[in-house]
Amino acid sequence: MKINLMLSATAMSLAMPAFAQDYAADVPENVLTPDVVETQTLGAIVFFDRMPNADTSRRFLTIWT
Repeated sequence: MKINLMLSATAMSLAMPAFAQDYAADVPENVLTPDVVETQTLGAIVFFDRMPNADTSRRFLTIWT
């Protein structure tokens, strides 16, 4: 019984990535984060993978601490 359950779970987990590859969302342009945002008070905010990069984060920490 345990072996059948393990085999079924393994087969299902191997089949799941195939379904995920077919999905592609059309994200509207107005909700995307640009790579660089210029501000008057903070200067340039640089993003990598939609998060502030390391240099930008360090600069913010020195400003706010």
